[in-house]
Amino acid sequence: LDVINGFLRNVGGYFMPIFYGGVIAYLVNPLASSLQKRVFKTIRSETLKWTLSVFVGMIMVLLFLSALLFMLVPQLIGSIILLVSNMDGYITRLNLLIESLNIGALDIGSQLESMMGSPEDLLRTASQFLSTSLRRILSTSANIGRTIFSLLIASILSIYLLLAKDSIKTGSKRLMRSLLSQKWYDIVLNFMTRCNNILVRYIVFSLLDGAIVGGANAVFMAICGMQYVGLVSVVCGVTNLIPSFGPVIGAVIGGF
Repeated sequence: LDVINGFLRNVGGYFMPIFYGGVIAYLVNPLASSLQKRVFKTIRSETLKWTLSVFVGMIMVLLFLSALLFMLVPQLIGSIILLVSNMDGYITRLNLLIESLNIGALDIGSQLESMMGSPEDLLRTASQFLSTSLRRILSTSANIGRTIFSLLIASILSIYLLLAKDSIKTGSKRLMRSLLSQKWYDIVLNFMTRCNNILVRYIVFSLLDGAIVGGANAVFMAICGMQYVGLVSVVCGVTNLIPSFGPVIGAVIGGF
């Protein structure tokens, strides 16, 4: 089984960019369709209209993700630096809390100090970890590079899939019509159309729900004068996409 799983993993790795490209194309398709119907509706050529909609939709998604990164990365780095620089104060307050709870006999405070130490000790431990785990870090960096390259290929493939959407749909219908009777062809086509409508609406309104929650959180934090408004609000909005437990996870992470 290990050999079979390894073989399937290796084979699947070659097709993952195609799978990712299909997912990206499926997610961008509602935006491109909306642009085609509302923004470029005055263009007579359907091919030109759809091409412009695809490229503008991809550019909008890339600009949105880039804006998020430019907003989140500095705040994330700042929060990590603040956490490390205030470590002594955190340990001191935790020791006071332990003493106030009369559980000093457990000597938890000294144990925490020995484990966590000062920021200088943390940096020294981190440098030792980097020196002893260089090979693992290089391997992880190579995997990250491969993932980024796969996503780049997937993005290019998604553009081709979107541009060829009509021909793919026509070819798929011809294949189904040749394999199925007219009755089963109508049943399967109706079922897949309903599934597509449900899934697209679920994705669109889940994203809209996350944007509303993140926006409300940002307004509340801004009114209260709190720090890291963008970082916490994006975390709350993204985790809100997780069913049932997402809001709880976002609240815990934001509170921390």
